[in-house]
Amino acid sequence: RRPHAGVEMPSVILVDRSLSMKRPIPNETSETRLSLAKKGLFTFFTYLENVFPLEYVSMMTFSSTCEVLVPFTKDHNELKESLDEIVAVDRTDLSGALQSIIDIVVKEWGVFNPMQIILVSDGILGVNKTQTDNVVSLPFPCKLHVVLIENREEMSSTSLDKICKLIDTSASDIIFPTGSQLTSHSVTDVFLQLAQTHFKPFHALLTCGHLQSKVALSPSPIMTQSFHDIATTPQHRFKNPYTIGEYPTEISVCGFLDVNILSAPAVYSKHFVIDTEMDGVRLESLVKCLLEGKEQSKESDNVSEIEKPSFRVLLHGSLKCESKFAVVQLGTNWFGFLSSAGVASKKSNLILTVLFPEAKLPWLGPLRYLGPKPPNPDPRMTDSGNRGNKDQFPLSVSHTLSYQSPAHFFWAKEGGIQNDLLKVVRYSHKLPEKEASLIKELNKIRLVILTYSIPNLLDVVCQILSTEEASTSNPQARAILQRSLLFLSNNHNPHDRMTITGSK
Repeated sequence: RRPHAGVEMPSVILVDRSLSMKRPIPNETSETRLSLAKKGLFTFFTYLENVFPLEYVSMMTFSSTCEVLVPFTKDHNELKESLDEIVAVDRTDLSGALQSIIDIVVKEWGVFNPMQIILVSDGILGVNKTQTDNVVSLPFPCKLHVVLIENREEMSSTSLDKICKLIDTSASDIIFPTGSQLTSHSVTDVFLQLAQTHFKPFHALLTCGHLQSKVALSPSPIMTQSFHDIATTPQHRFKNPYTIGEYPTEISVCGFLDVNILSAPAVYSKHFVIDTEMDGVRLESLVKCLLEGKEQSKESDNVSEIEKPSFRVLLHGSLKCESKFAVVQLGTNWFGFLSSAGVASKKSNLILTVLFPEAKLPWLGPLRYLGPKPPNPDPRMTDSGNRGNKDQFPLSVSHTLSYQSPAHFFWAKEGGIQNDLLKVVRYSHKLPEKEASLIKELNKIRLVILTYSIPNLLDVVCQILSTEEASTSNPQARAILQRSLLFLSNNHNPHDRMTITGSK
């Protein structure tokens, strides 16, 4: 799994390489719909290289089979070079391609990381009735963009209906080239229109006292906010139920705390904080150059950026060296954290963790009440008398903090669920001596399954117990396993608990 899954919002480019994409363009010598799509994608990758260099992009093609040309990467030159490898082959199988995307995305990123899928096609899918009945359900939050290399007048409504029937996630937009004829300029304009609408950079001002620095957030909050609508359908059940009307453009550092105090709070979103080199004027100039097919000169810009000191670099280095994080204010009673996080122990990045508005962390209390640390703290507010001169902050509380205790944070890591199921197998092998331990573990797993509505996992636990029952030769062990199976299968009240044989 990616080290920063949840921070990035990767994109998948899915290109149709069926024979229909090889159709020539009228009044255009040696141009086909596939060649125009390649030129448009080349321009799109150049845009991403300049605006979102930290985002992962994967290139995939499909016909009757699906092929991964480039796995998730930040190397946009590799993506550009892969365009030459796309050749038209045979018929179209969009549902099979979408299933391949699901397998790859779930393996690489899991089911909670938002994704963007860009489908590039001529709209002639050749879908038969069998494929239409196999509707693909995406198990992760996804934003689908459809770029059609075809005139709107020549596109039949039947073809658009086939695209909508094959996927249960409604497309955020379906874009056609403008004009009465397909040209290289019109297709390039389509991809730039997509980039400016859904891959627009977000600029903010990072301040701390009189120090300030212009920064960009990646991924853009504008891109991530579209995944935070209230979900009303099963396929969108992973969307965040909270919405934020307007994202702030100023990030004010309020103070600093030790990194071990942060723990693992619930967050609204996460973003890389990078020095901005693409303001509004430069972005407009870049789009104009790409539309005209020119390369933008960067020499003068690079010199000025190198000579100019950056407060973001200073803050990032200080947080990394001192093992602290910065508390930042985004709005009225709306806070977040800035921290340094490493990738594979080679490179660190400054990450903005945005909390929910008016969030209250149990171990810190309301963040708006935090103030500067007094030079001579009151000894009654610390444990310095018992533990030397080391101040204890935050103050200890009597109740258990759910986010700080791993015992109450079920399956926060991939190996957690596997370890719990292995315990069930081990205790089943040692029955009847380990009956109490087995019942306790089954009660814990069952409570989590019913609380978070994971019925498929309950079936897995029952299969494990059924296998152990069939393999054991001890009658007492078989009776315990049968009783456990009966309870798990018939009782769906999370407040009920299994008890040891003979207990009341």
